[in-house]
Amino acid sequence: GVFHANPQGVMSQYGEGMAAANGIILSPDEKTLYATNGGVVMAFDVRPDGSLVNQREFGKLRGGQGGDGSAVDAEGRVYVATGASVDVFAPTGQFLGSIPGLQGLHGTAFGGRDKKTLFAIVFSGGWGTPSARNRVVAIPTIAQGYTGRAK
Repeated sequence: GVFHANPQGVMSQYGEGMAAANGIILSPDEKTLYATNGGVVMAFDVRPDGSLVNQREFGKLRGGQGGDGSAVDAEGRVYVATGASVDVFAPTGQFLGSIPGLQGLHGTAFGGRDKKTLFAIVFSGGWGTPSARNRVVAIPTIAQGYTGRAK
């Protein structure tokens, strides 16, 4: 599920049927929280106190096996690492396309001086083995990442 700790440290869990929750990111206006759940991106409305309501399916991933790290751009588009690509969704949930990537692509964030570079983490080797490696690749974009917070 998705967990939230309020300022007093009280934990709450959200998300029905979200055994594979990952890739959590807020919309630029911080009124919507997105979380991947396997091959689906879920959305929640965020209340002023940080609690979540109105769980719904936002979109289905198409470029890889399942969702992982996510990012948003200045226009509110959602970018989700899928294991082999970065799938892009409009703020309405409409699938816009996949940015092809390397097998093992599992994280993504906008960065650089103008936030027009989409950085992706690519894993190779076997988990827990001496050959396990992560590397970061840079993908120049026309879109600009959201500049109102770090990610």
